[in-house]
Amino acid sequence: MKNPVLTFIVLLLIIVPFCGFSQEASEKDEEEKSCDIFDPKVYETPDREPLRAELLAQIGPLKGKRLVDIGAGAGYFAFEYAKYADHVVATELNDQLIDYMNEKSKRLGSRNFSVIQGSDDFTELKNGAFDVALMVDVYHELKDPKVMLPVLKNSLNADGQLVVVESHLSPVIVMDYLEMAGFTGTRVSAFAYETSCGLVEVSIISAYNRSAN
Repeated sequence: MKNPVLTFIVLLLIIVPFCGFSQEASEKDEEEKSCDIFDPKVYETPDREPLRAELLAQIGPLKGKRLVDIGAGAGYFAFEYAKYADHVVATELNDQLIDYMNEKSKRLGSRNFSVIQGSDDFTELKNGAFDVALMVDVYHELKDPKVMLPVLKNSLNADGQLVVVESHLSPVIVMDYLEMAGFTGTRVSAFAYETSCGLVEVSIISAYNRSAN
């Protein structure tokens, strides 16, 4: 083109949209990259403190007891309860969360806290090893409750307690499976607490490894 002004305008029409696309793509890449960053703080929001306190009240005194927190996440409940229990074991499937809890335990100098790799069949749980078992928003993810719950029951001592917090399934379904597995004394209570995302409503189901008589 012999007209320099017209040539400049044509070049702008070609370059500007490309630059805009590049910036848009770059921002999208940064957003996707930030989503890949592991941040255990999302598991430790203080919003759940009312639930943590309510569970402790329902479990009762932990002095002299061994507690297992199944699917412990970053240990939000487990580390707190280790202040009162004889020993707390946190099980988890996610390797990053396991590393995080191990590092935190070391940093805190915890002597009564241990982390073990969880599994889909609870085979990591030793028979009669615990007085209390806790599952917070984990039950609905169990691969096969009919198989796993009897194993969990066997990991409790003769009068051990299981506490399940569930927000996805009807508590009636959970209680039916617990009773089929041989748990007794099942009871349920509704609990709600405010979070930065709104009101959260859960069912707290408690059951025991004891004779029906």
